[in-house]
Amino acid sequence: DMLWGVFRRGFGTSKMIRFNAFVEAANTAIPIEAREGSMLAESLRKANIPLSFECGFNCECGTCAIQFKNPDTYDVVFQEQPPKAEERSVLGPTSNTFRLSCQIFFFKQKTAYEIII
Repeated sequence: DMLWGVFRRGFGTSKMIRFNAFVEAANTAIPIEAREGSMLAESLRKANIPLSFECGFNCECGTCAIQFKNPDTYDVVFQEQPPKAEERSVLGPTSNTFRLSCQIFFFKQKTAYEIII
C-alpha cells in the first residue's frame, strides 16, 4: 500500500500550506494543512497518516520516513534543507530520495511536491 501526497503552496497572503495525501489502497484523499515553518511529521500525524513516529520526532527511529516521488523535488528540498548527520545515520546509505518527515519543515515552495509513504 503506497500513500502519496501532493503539497501545494496556497495563494494570497496566507501562511498556510495545503496538500492532499492520497491513500491508493483506500482510494481516499486526505486534506492536510500546515503553517509555514511547521514540521511535516506533525502535519502527517495530525491528519492520522499511518506512520508510527515512535521516537517522538527526535530523529532516532526512522518510522516517519517518506520518499519523494520525483528525484528533482528531492534535490530542491535537499538543497534548501540538507539532512543532518543524525538523519543520514538513521536512513543509511540508501537514502536517495528518502527523508525523515521529522526533519523537513514547510517553507514557501514554488512547485508541487509528491511523497510516497
